[in-house]
Amino acid sequence: MQNLPDYFCRIDGLRQMYLSPGEVPVVALVGPYNTGKSTLLNNLLGRQVSPVDVIPATPVPLRFSYGDRFTARIYFLDRQVTALTESELASLLAKSKLPSCKMQKVEVKINHDLLQKMHIIDTPGIDAATGPAYAPHLLPEVDHFVYLMHQRGPGEADRKAIQQLVERYGAGSMSFWINCNLGGYDGSSLAEARRVLREICSSEVQVQLINTASAEDVEKFRLFIEEKAAVLNLQRVARQIRELDRQIPGLTAAALRKENDADFLVLFWQARENARRVIDAQNALQAVPPFSQQIRKLFQQPAPAQQPSRGICVSYRPA
Repeated sequence: MQNLPDYFCRIDGLRQMYLSPGEVPVVALVGPYNTGKSTLLNNLLGRQVSPVDVIPATPVPLRFSYGDRFTARIYFLDRQVTALTESELASLLAKSKLPSCKMQKVEVKINHDLLQKMHIIDTPGIDAATGPAYAPHLLPEVDHFVYLMHQRGPGEADRKAIQQLVERYGAGSMSFWINCNLGGYDGSSLAEARRVLREICSSEVQVQLINTASAEDVEKFRLFIEEKAAVLNLQRVARQIRELDRQIPGLTAAALRKENDADFLVLFWQARENARRVIDAQNALQAVPPFSQQIRKLFQQPAPAQQPSRGICVSYRPA
């Protein structure tokens, strides 16, 4: 794993060369309220940017993306508030009663390296006691769902939400986590979660353990989700290469039909440039070290009963 930074660096180079800055994967944190979604996001980004409370505190989806400086844009039914500071955003989200015009969504830009590789959406709890239940399967354009469950394991609300997500996006677009942040974890809910997911997905599904209050666990999760984003970015680059390659015959044929030398050279140069970029990208992709499987194996080791410390949850300090 000592070459892991080089692995991510090479993929970042390909992403910057072939994709636009906003063309990055979208990761959504979903699950019941008070499972640690916002705590995980705050610890991942190293700042308190998403509201945390013992009662449902995230009122609408909060989308985090990269920006040179902090900005927040809040969308209401009839207007939008822009350029809020961190304290103004925190104050607004902490209000027990939202403004009269209903809040729809919040978009936040933060200067953080991880957000150059992915956008992260923090969602309301699927079983919030206040207001209608949130339906995470209605989120647009999500590439990967991180489904976080209580330490006690999945409940009926989890079953319904997971079923909806699997039907719409497929089990392969999801990872499942139990937040064992309350201490005294005996591993019983891990077996139950695997059983429930096996029924829903009709196959064995990995369930990871995490303590969202543990810095070590959060760092391991960062590696996990960064690898997910790396694979998705490689897939995007591969699609871009195929599209460039597909255009070459048409550009060449169009160039040959031109009677004017200048028009011929413009199209022929574009075809040549496409070919160069395709070859360069193919060579770069072949040079990317095969770390994906190694990282997945690191986080897919099943934790044996009564010994959850061998999973990702390496500490059980209370949140």
